[in-house]
Amino acid sequence: MLEMKKGLILIVVVLGVGALLTLSEAAQMALHDLHHLLRTNQIRFATVFLLFYTIYIAASLRGAHVLTLAAGAVFVDLAMGTILVSIAASIGSTLAFLIGRHVREKTIRERFGTKLKQLSDGFGREGAYYLLRMRLVPTISFAVTNNLMGLTSIKTVVFFCVGLIGALPATFVYLYTGWEVWKVIGSHGLMSPGIGFYVALVLFVTFPMVIRNIVAYCEKLREK
Repeated sequence: MLEMKKGLILIVVVLGVGALLTLSEAAQMALHDLHHLLRTNQIRFATVFLLFYTIYIAASLRGAHVLTLAAGAVFVDLAMGTILVSIAASIGSTLAFLIGRHVREKTIRERFGTKLKQLSDGFGREGAYYLLRMRLVPTISFAVTNNLMGLTSIKTVVFFCVGLIGALPATFVYLYTGWEVWKVIGSHGLMSPGIGFYVALVLFVTFPMVIRNIVAYCEKLREK
């Protein structure tokens, strides 16, 4: 229920921003320029976005989900956008992981002692599966998890690979939602919401609950 409320709030924010963009001709032109840039020079644009998104995640800044929605509005190729954002998020997460392990260890232990014990105990019991579950059904924020996992015994390559796999489903849903919302608000009122728009909103709101139920079912199977 909490995840659904958060999803609804975020959709309201996205639609509100969309309404502002519809009213702002300058913002509309800027986004259309980004589309044109992507179509004419995909490699350069993808490289720039990869670097920006990686740095953003590595810096443990808030609002990465909003940036992911924006990426869905910019990348006309959903498959390419999903792959690009997932790789960038995994590289950025790994950098934040290494910063936590080698640079901010003392600060993290002092600030997140209780949460660190929770992650350490969970990883000790379940290994890499615990991180996968944290990515699919997060109980601690994405940025904090990156730093805290650096203080566990998990290997860097395992952290990267598991994080990449675990982030793919949510990344796809966010990008798909961003793209469908942009198709409506970026058409200057010429396009009415289609079935894809409503499918995207339903997926966006219900995704956390669906994933949580799938994970719970898989855990029951493991216990048998």
